[in-house]
Amino acid sequence: MWFLISMGRSDQCSRVVYQMIACGISTHGRLIVNGTEDEAAYRAIILPDQWEIEVLPKNIGVCGAMAKMFRDYPTEDCYSLVCDDEFVETTGFDKRLIEAAGRWGISHGNDRQMTDQPNEWIHTYATYGGDLVRAVGWWPLPGLWHCGFDNTWQVIAREFGVRRYCKDVLTTHVNTWNGTAAEDETYRIGRIPAETDMARFHQWKETEWPLLRNRLKSEFR
Repeated sequence: MWFLISMGRSDQCSRVVYQMIACGISTHGRLIVNGTEDEAAYRAIILPDQWEIEVLPKNIGVCGAMAKMFRDYPTEDCYSLVCDDEFVETTGFDKRLIEAAGRWGISHGNDRQMTDQPNEWIHTYATYGGDLVRAVGWWPLPGLWHCGFDNTWQVIAREFGVRRYCKDVLTTHVNTWNGTAAEDETYRIGRIPAETDMARFHQWKETEWPLLRNRLKSEFR
């Protein structure tokens, strides 16, 4: 199932959705809006077939929204994440990524702006196999708000060799860190807890990851 998470960017989110439709998305999904700001504009977005919108009463962060979706949809074949600054360009991208991830892998698209080892980092339209997520026990690491969830999955993917880089699925991630997006309130709010998020990631890696790694080993024998 696809989960597109957005806040304060109804116009840009509409363009993200338009691209997904233009690329022939045919699998089901959900647009999650973090807070009621611009609710009317978000509800006016024409969604793909088999998609619904959910407007949350307040902003709970990207990770909070991801965690809620995993609680609400605990038995999905896969969990595919799209943020409102990621654009896809390849027809049939959804089935390609879902097939590549399977039940136990993590697939992602090809953001050609990721010039620093683009095939080594999970990014853009990341799709997580449902059995893998359930085996781990969470989609975003509990305690995170915005940053660090991809770092945790990178650790897991490298350890067990489950990353699937789909070079043929072309994407563009517009963002302040690569100089392709202007600063806005959504970026600013997302960065506020960054230090706390990364401290939580490092705590997990030091104290919790060894236990999880040992538990997961039996699944990959």
